[in-house]
Order: sequence, then C-alpha cells, then structure tokens
Amino acid sequence: MTQMAAWAQLLLQLRSFDLFAAAEMSSTSFYRNGLNRNGLFPELSYGRSPRQSFYNPTIKAGLTYKLNGRNYFLQTALTERPLLSLKMHISRSAHATPYRMGLKAKPLFRVRRVIN
Repeated sequence: MTQMAAWAQLLLQLRSFDLFAAAEMSSTSFYRNGLNRNGLFPELSYGRSPRQSFYNPTIKAGLTYKLNGRNYFLQTALTERPLLSLKMHISRSAHATPYRMGLKAKPLFRVRRVIN
C-alpha cells in the first residue's frame, strides 16, 4: 500500500474575527499479490492484481467571532472523502472487485457550531 498526502493552511487574525482555511490532497493505492493458485479461481487467484488508486481531497474552513475576552462563536465546515482502501478487502476471487462494483469515495459535508 502506498499513501501520499500534502496540505496547506491559511490563518487570518483580526481584532474581532479569526478566519482559517485548510486543504489536503491525499492519494492511496494498493494491490493484492496472490502467492498461491486457488482451485476455485485459478486464473484470478495467482499473481498481482491491478493497482487500485483513490484520491481524497479535504477542505476545511472556519470563522471565529470574539464577542469579548470570555465569549466567542465558532463556525466550521469540513468536506472530505473517506479512505476506501482502509474499508475494503480485495478477495482472491476477483482481483478487480472495486472496479466491477463501481466503488467510489462519496464526499461528506459536516458543519459544527460552538458557542462559548
């Protein structure tokens, strides 16, 4: 399994507001290397499977309003894609299972609001 990631962050602090934005791009790729030939799947069980690759972009942004020294309001938003490679197993019966099933990482969107 090979994983790569790069990220960047921007922070702007003002008297009453703090703004931030961050982005990450990660890539995961993996394959199965069958060392034995299985009688049920002789053509697919032995050898190296095609490489499975997934790209996972993530974006996060937030705004903090400081009412006074003790109270603040925080609003954040996050969009990301879950890592399929950690939730999936390629069986020896089908080397190209993810492609046949059409598995894709669907984006998630979360919003969090904190009042303190």
